[in-house]
Amino acid sequence: MTRTARGGFSLLEMMLAMTILLGSIAVLGELASLGRRNAAQAAALTRAELLCESLMAEIAASGTLPETVEEQPIPEQQGWLYSVRREPLEQPGIVSVRISVAQDLPKERRPVRFALVRWLPEPASRSGSTPNGSSSGSSVAPAGGTQ
Repeated sequence: MTRTARGGFSLLEMMLAMTILLGSIAVLGELASLGRRNAAQAAALTRAELLCESLMAEIAASGTLPETVEEQPIPEQQGWLYSVRREPLEQPGIVSVRISVAQDLPKERRPVRFALVRWLPEPASRSGSTPNGSSSGSSVAPAGGTQ
């Protein structure tokens, strides 16, 4: 007596195929979640940079140097804090102004931070500034490392 070959899959083959399918779906779901988190963080970092630049432009346009401020809410920007520090430089008549912007979140949620440093003439020495009123130099530096 001879056996005839069957054309279907065995139960073991079906279980193996289902395991591979479910594993692939789980991995793709994690990748999609990671992509959403990174996109949200990039958007928050861009917003922090724009807020920082806006605050710095306000300070530069006002003609007065601000006092030191630590983690104050940004007016009309709910959920964001700013800090301002000014430090004298070795060059007389120029001061370094550092503005930091951060999300108002607990540290365990890893809030986005951004800082901008610009050199501005002191108000008493504004007569010696360049004709267009520009500063002597500026630099941009992220306050925290990439996450």
